[in-house]
Order: sequence, then structure tokens, then C-alpha cells
Amino acid sequence: MRRSARRLGLLAAVLSTALPPPLPAAETGPEAEDDYVAILGTRVSLRRPPGFVRTGNQAGLESVSGDVAIIVSELPQPFETLSSEYTKERLAPERIVLLAREPVEVDGHPGFLVYGVQLLEDQQIALWIVGFGTEQQSVLLQARTAKAQARKLSNMLHETLVTARWELERPYDPFAGLPFILAGKHRLKLAHRVRKRLTYTTDGSLDPDAPKRPVFIIAHAVRAVPEDDRTDLCQKTLEGMNGVSDVVVHANVEITIDGLPGCELLAYGTSERGSERLALYQVVLFEREAYYGFQGRVGVGLQYRFLPAFKEIVTSFKRR
Repeated sequence: MRRSARRLGLLAAVLSTALPPPLPAAETGPEAEDDYVAILGTRVSLRRPPGFVRTGNQAGLESVSGDVAIIVSELPQPFETLSSEYTKERLAPERIVLLAREPVEVDGHPGFLVYGVQLLEDQQIALWIVGFGTEQQSVLLQARTAKAQARKLSNMLHETLVTARWELERPYDPFAGLPFILAGKHRLKLAHRVRKRLTYTTDGSLDPDAPKRPVFIIAHAVRAVPEDDRTDLCQKTLEGMNGVSDVVVHANVEITIDGLPGCELLAYGTSERGSERLALYQVVLFEREAYYGFQGRVGVGLQYRFLPAFKEIVTSFKRR
């Protein structure tokens, strides 16, 4: 979807729209009354359908068979902004055909329900999307499965999404279920977590119309990258940063953090919104079957103030 988070330049490799593979270490976790399950890294609880478990490293639920996923995201944007992005015209570039949309109320908050089909190269994915929230923040729930199962699962998934609970005062650990933590304190503040991505800004809010403001994103991708391909991946993920054009890399050096080898890059580019000049910073760290990506961006002239803050986060990275 063309949400604010995507416009801020998430790593392309993490933005896969296909169904996630079954997670071998999925767990149910502690369940609340009425069989509600607190979703890791959020203040949202879902009524667990039969045959579903809480995922081990994502914010959501999945079927035991791994062919149905429910993903939960809390977003620091007004509900009205979120709602405006889920229209036929806005979804079309993502190859999503909107089949139905209706207003709903979720846990006392205004919301919408969208049903559609995403046309991928090798399959068609049925989508149930519910958004709700307040004037300051919102929640996005997305259920997805193969289109062939849509009729059988529709009522159950609809009921699961619209009966979600959102406990705004509930304390939560944004790193819950993630394979890493950030040690110590940082100058930047967490804005939100979407799946296995964390976004940091100066004040914990996002403003896609202010491209010069510093934004820093951490993402975890489960994908093996052969050593011979790592330099190329580092270069291409930075050059392909969403919302940025004319990327020119000025430095690319090897780095080791928490025992993991990787690359550290500094570049400059131009914002596609407003044509602002931006300083770009990226680190990619590699494990055998996965990698961690760190991307930061800030307006030229502000980099000397905020590049140290970006590096501060990277060096505090610790695997669990």
C-alpha cells in the first residue's frame, strides 16, 4: 500500500507482498479472556480463530498450516489520512482490485473494511483490510490468503478483524518477537513498528510532506544472500530507496556489528516530493539465512547533526 511508511523508503526486499512462509517456532503465547490474544509489539488484541497461533516473529496471527496470515500495524497517522489511502484509485498501482468497501466501528473507533484481490505474477491473493483509529493515530489490520480460499474463510476473517481490541494505555515491548534489540538510549524516538520494521524520528511522529526531517528505519529480512552478491545488494537497496531519486554513493565501506559482517554506505539524493536534497545513510548486516537493513535520510545541511544519531542506533544493535 502507499502508506506513509512506504514513502519513507523501506528496504525493497522486506516489502514482499506474497504470503509469508510458515514459521517453525510459532507460539500461542498468553491468551486473555474470551480467547483474545495480545499481538506482539502492539497494543492490539485479536480474538484467535480456531487453528490460528500468534506468530513467533511478526505482529499478527497465522494459521497452523501457514496459508493464512493476519498482520497488525499501529501507525502514527490520523485515521482520516489512513482511510483516504484505501480507495480504488490509490490501490490500483499495487495491483489490488477493490471489490467492496464499507464503514465499520472497531472497539468504539470509526473504521472501514475493504475487500479486494491482489494480482501477483504467480497467484491471486484475497485481502481483507480493516483500518480504524483516532485523530492522532490508527491501526491497520490485514488478512490475506489465496483467492481460492476466500469464500470459505470470509466470514471468519471478517469477524476476527472487526472485533479487534485496541488498548491505548497498555504498555508493550516494541521489540517483542523480533530477533534483535537496541541497547541503551537514543536521541531518536520510535514512531511505529510494522511487521519486522521499526521507524524512528526526532519526536516519534511521521510527516511525509516534510522530506528533510530525519527518518531512520530498521528492517529484518529472512533471505540468504551469497557473499558474492552482498556488495551489489547493498548498492541496489540504497539506490532503490522509495521516494528518492538521483542517488549517488559517496562512500561504501565494510563494517562489523555484533559479530556480523556488512556494509556501510553514505550517499546523496533528491526527494521526489519537493525536490529537496537529502543525505542518505545505510548499513546492511548479514547472517547465513537473513540480513538486517538500516536506512536513514535527512535534509542536506542537517546530516552533521543527525548522522551520529543514525550511527548510534546501528552500533547499539544486539541479536537476541
